[in-house]
Parts: sequence; C-alpha cells; structure tokens
Amino acid sequence: MKKSITTLLILGVFSIGHSQYKLDQSGWSFDAGINLVDNSGNRLPFKGYSELKAMALSSPFTLGAENRFSDLFSYTGRLSINQWKANEGVIDKTTISEDISYLSMDGGLKFYVDQLILSNTRPNWFELYLEGGLGYFNIDSAHVSLNFGGGSIIWLSKSVGINLQLMSKFIVINKVNYGTNHYQSHLGFKFIL
Repeated sequence: MKKSITTLLILGVFSIGHSQYKLDQSGWSFDAGINLVDNSGNRLPFKGYSELKAMALSSPFTLGAENRFSDLFSYTGRLSINQWKANEGVIDKTTISEDISYLSMDGGLKFYVDQLILSNTRPNWFELYLEGGLGYFNIDSAHVSLNFGGGSIIWLSKSVGINLQLMSKFIVINKVNYGTNHYQSHLGFKFIL
C-alpha cells in the first residue's frame, strides 16, 4: 500500500513540468482509487491521524463520478468500501474484536477555488477545490452524514490526473454504536472521457 501511494506521488511530481495545456473543464469525469477511514475518536484531522493499522485500510476501494457544469462548480457522487481488521482496527477509541466493514455513498457540490482566487495566473496542471454534501455510511448500521472537505487534482495529461481529497463526515443523528464523526481520505486516478 505504501509503495502504491509513493509511486502515485512520484509520477505526479515528475509530470508537472510536462503538463502545459488548456484543460477542457466541462462534462463528465470519473475516478478510481483507494480510501482511508479514521474513526478512532480524533476530532481534528490535522491534530494527528491514528496509526495506519487502527484505520480502515484492508479493502480500500473507491469509485466516483463528476459532472462539471461550469468553470467553478460540479456535481459529484462517490461509492467507497473498506474494512477494519480485528484486534487492530479502532472505532470510537475502542479496538474492535472482529472485522467490521465500511460502506459509504456520498453526493455533493464541488467548488473549484483555484478558478476564483488564482484566475488567469493558475497553472493548467493543478486544481484546488472544496466540496460539501450529504452522505450515507454503514458501520454495523446505517447513518446519514453532512460532509465537508477539500482536495486537489494534479493533471498528468489532458485527460488523466491524480486526485487527493480529505472529507470530514459529521453524523446527523447518533442513536447506535459507530455512528460518530470521522474522516475519509481518497487517493486515485481521475479520467476525463
């Protein structure tokens, strides 16, 4: 897993100098990659993540679709699955005794802030965005969340990029176990068709 992430980052860094073009920023794009879920009880993502083994990382697949209807805005949808490992994974500050699966379906609105704040001076190979919306997730039972986060896209060509995102998920109603706020990170390839 660490080798895959390192390889993606190295490809992005070496491709930056070769990506001088005008992106077609309308229409559909899709992404596929991995995700990481931290539901260990940390409330601030930059205060420090848990150890990797405490997070959901054993089946970390994610698929997403985006419809960009203007330079600034797009609709998004994402499906993610993952799993915490027994005797290693931590949910709500408790080490779990059995494997527990994670499923999430999220929809939202993405705002490309680089288009607004950098205007004509921004590089064509880089985009920066904020995203907010609603989500459904299941950790032993179903929950609804309000999601807010952001990320960046490093374009390797006119149609392929690397997407890195951090999403905070705030539970709407907490009535049962594992229905607490958590963080989900995504790393993957983005494709414009």
